[in-house]
Amino acid sequence: MSDTENIENEGNFNETTEDNFNIENNVNETNIEEEIIEEESNNININNNENIDEDINNEGENGNENEDIKKKKNDQINDDDENEVNKKVFQNIFYNVNDLKPKPEKKQVAEYFSDIVYIFGFESEKLNNLFFLNNKSFISAIGNYVYIVDINTLKHKYIPGIKNGGIGAIAVHPSMNYFAIAERVENEPFIYIYEYPTCQLYRILRNGSVKGYSAICFNNEGTKLASVGADPDYTLTIWDWQHENVILRSKAFSQDVYKVEFLKENDQILTTSGMGHIKFWTIANTFTGLKLQGYLGKFGIVELSDISTFLHLSDGKVLSSSETGYLLLWEGGLIKCVISRPGGKPCHNGKIFVLYTEEGEIYSAGEDGFVRIWDLENLDNADVNFDSNQNGNKKQVNAYQVQIPMFEIDPLDEINLGKNIRINNMIKLIGSQNEFLIQDGSGSLFKLDIRTRSMFNVMKFHSREVAGIVTNPLYHSFVSLGSDGSIKLYDYRKKKILASSSYSGNGTVLKMVPRTLDPKCNTYIAGYNDGVIKIIKYIKNEEENQKKFIITHISKPHAYAISTLEISPDGRYLVTTAIDRTLFLYKIDLNQEYVTEMETSSGIKGRYNIINSDNFAFSSKTIDLVPLGYIELHLNVINMSWSPDNHQCPNIVEDFVSFDVSDEKADKDIRNEKYWEFNDIYKTMSEMSENRLLIVLENGTLYEITTPKPNEIDNQLSFLLKPEQLSFKEWAFNIKKPRDIKFVINKKEEKEKGDDDEEDEEKVDDIFDVLDNKNEEEEKDKKNSELIKHYESCLQGSKVVSIIYLPGGYFLANFILMDGTGQIRSCSYKYPDQSR
Repeated sequence: MSDTENIENEGNFNETTEDNFNIENNVNETNIEEEIIEEESNNININNNENIDEDINNEGENGNENEDIKKKKNDQINDDDENEVNKKVFQNIFYNVNDLKPKPEKKQVAEYFSDIVYIFGFESEKLNNLFFLNNKSFISAIGNYVYIVDINTLKHKYIPGIKNGGIGAIAVHPSMNYFAIAERVENEPFIYIYEYPTCQLYRILRNGSVKGYSAICFNNEGTKLASVGADPDYTLTIWDWQHENVILRSKAFSQDVYKVEFLKENDQILTTSGMGHIKFWTIANTFTGLKLQGYLGKFGIVELSDISTFLHLSDGKVLSSSETGYLLLWEGGLIKCVISRPGGKPCHNGKIFVLYTEEGEIYSAGEDGFVRIWDLENLDNADVNFDSNQNGNKKQVNAYQVQIPMFEIDPLDEINLGKNIRINNMIKLIGSQNEFLIQDGSGSLFKLDIRTRSMFNVMKFHSREVAGIVTNPLYHSFVSLGSDGSIKLYDYRKKKILASSSYSGNGTVLKMVPRTLDPKCNTYIAGYNDGVIKIIKYIKNEEENQKKFIITHISKPHAYAISTLEISPDGRYLVTTAIDRTLFLYKIDLNQEYVTEMETSSGIKGRYNIINSDNFAFSSKTIDLVPLGYIELHLNVINMSWSPDNHQCPNIVEDFVSFDVSDEKADKDIRNEKYWEFNDIYKTMSEMSENRLLIVLENGTLYEITTPKPNEIDNQLSFLLKPEQLSFKEWAFNIKKPRDIKFVINKKEEKEKGDDDEEDEEKVDDIFDVLDNKNEEEEKDKKNSELIKHYESCLQGSKVVSIIYLPGGYFLANFILMDGTGQIRSCSYKYPDQSR
C-alpha cells in the first residue's frame, strides 16, 4: 500500500477508543472464510484429480506402482492442499480486542463508562519511541496507550493497552502496513501486531518474555520480528510473526537492553545494545539446526559505557554511541578505534542518543543539543597507525591515552538547537529532503529543517512525571506542575496549551489560591524539592497578545522537599510541610499601603470588599506573605484539611446553618440557603479570629492545629515555635463498636424473616423443619457475631490516610483497616465516639 493510500484510508482521528477496535465483522469474516475455503478446496481438488488421473494412467501403463504407494501419494497431496488453504485463510483472520481484555473486578467501573478524549504529553525520555506511519502521521507510546498523531492538525487516534500495565516498546513494519506493540505487564506479556490504517488486531505473539519487553524491531523484508524481554529474563526472541511462531531464542544479557536491530543486507545478523554492553548475533545453520549465537563486544582499555544506539555499516562494522560523547567503531567484536573531533574532543558533550545514516552521511545527536553530520566513508575507513606520528587526523594521542586508538575527524556540518535541548530521538519526514522530527528530552517535539536551520514547534509537554494538577472553577482549563519544574495551562476543550513556563527546581505539589484571595482564579502556589514555595500567577495582556506566568511571591520555609501545602478557605493562612518533618505557618495579609490607598481613593473598606473590587489584582504589591514560624513533628505529614467555617463559634453556625423547609420562605431562610454560595460563606469567614487545621501523619494518626493570634507569636529571634503555641494535639477516635455493621445485619435479618413468614403461610412445618430452622438461626447468630467481632478488631487497628473537613464541624476520614480494605467514615469534631 502506498503512502497516499495510507493517508486516504487513515480515517477520522477523533474516533473514540471503542470505535477504533469494534470494526471486526465476525459474521462477515466467517462467511468470507468459508467461501474462501470452499472455493480454494474445489479448485485444488479439480487440479489434484487431474494430476492423480494422469499419475494413475501412467502407473497403469507402466505397472510399476502398487496400491499402497498410490494411497500414500494421495494422502500427501491432500495434506499439502489443506495446509495451503489454511495458510490463505489465516491471512484474513483478525482478533476481536474486546474478547482479549481481562474481565473487570467486582465493583470496578467498566471501561465503556468513559473515553479518552485527549492526551497532553509525551514520554520524552523514552528511546526508540517515535516512528512515522506515512508522510504526515507518527506513532508513539505513552503509559498504557499508543497514539497516532497527525503532525499537521495534531488530531489523535488512541489504541489502549489490552492488559493493565504499560507499553514497553513499539515498531513499524517496513511496508508501513503494520505496527507492533509490546506489553510490559506483571505476567504473560504479549506482542500485538496491528494492521494500518484500519488498526485491526492482526497477530498476537505469546510466551516471549516473563514480564514485558524493552525493545522490538522488524527485519528489512518484514518477514521476521526480533524482541528482547525486560527484567528478569532479558530473552532475545526471533519470530515468524505472520504465523505467530518462535524461530529462535536466547538469553540476550543480564542487564537492560535498549535496542535490537537486524542488518539490512542480511537478516541472519543482528545486534543488541544496552546497559554497559553491546552484543553481536548471528543465526547460524549448524548440523543440529539453526542456532542463535552471540558474543559480547570487548571494550578493552576503553572505558565501559552504556550503548544507547548503534548503526550497522555495509561492510559488517558497527558504529555505536557512548556515555562520554565519543563514537565507537566496532569490528569483529573489538573496538577498532574511538572517533573524536580534532584535539581529542568528544563528538558530543554528553551522551549520544541518535545515529542516523542517509546518502553517504551520518547524523549524530545527543544531550548537548547539537546535531553533527559526518562523512560515512571516512568513518567506515577509520583506522589508527601507531607506528607513524602524522599531522593529519590519524595520530597517536597524548601520554594519558597512549593505548587508546583515537581517530580524529572534523564534522561536515553542525547545528546547535539550543542550550536546554536534549535530543533523544530524530527521524526524517517521509518524502522530505531536509526536514526531521526531533524528540526533545526537555519537553517538546519539533520539526527541524537542516538546510534553513529553522525550527517549528509541534508539541510541548512535561519532560518528566506530573507532580500536581488543579482545575479552574471558572474556565474550561487546568494547570499542571511537572517534576521538571515547569508549569503549564491547558484549554481542554480546544485541546491546546495556553501558557507554559519553566523554573528552577523540581516540582512536588501544586494548589490553587482560593477565590477569597484571587476571585479570578488565576493564581497558584507550587512547592519544589529544594524547600522553596512559589506563588505563580497567569496573566493575559490582550493588547500585547501576551499569555504567560509570573512569580508574585517566593519563599524558602524548608531545607528539604515540600511534601504538602494548603491555604485556608478564607485565604488568611498558608501551611506547608516537608520531608524533614517540619510544618511552617504563614499569615496572608493585604498590603497596608494598598489598603490605605483603596480606602482614600475609592472609599472601599474591609478585606472582603477590597479583594472583590474591580481594581484588585493579586500581586506582591497587594498581598503580603508573612512567615509566622514552624514546629517540628515526629513523623511526616501525608494529608491536611482546613476547617471551612468556625464551627466552634455557636452564634455563627446557628445563624447560618438553620434551614426552614416551609413553602413560605422568610428572608432568614433565603439567607440560610445562600450560606453555600460563594459570597455569603466567605462573608461569614471574615468574622473569624482563628482557623483549625487537621493533619494526618504517616502512621495514620490525626492531629489538630489552631492558628494563633498575631500578638501571640514572637519570631524575632527564631521561627521555631512550641507546639503549644499552635494548640497542637492529637484528635483520637473512640470507635467502640461498628453500629453500621450491626444495622446492616439487622436489616438483612428483618428482610429474611419477612420472606420466611410469607412462606410459612403457604405451608405447615413439621418437627424436622422446626429443628432445621433452629439450627440455621444458631449458625446465623454465630456467623453474625464473628462478623461483628472481625470488623471491631479491624477498626480498632485502623489508620487514617486522608481527611476532608466539612462545614459545621463534620469531616470525612478515609481509613485503611487491619485486613487491608478501605472505609470512609463520617465523623463529628464534637463527638469522637460517634462515626458512621
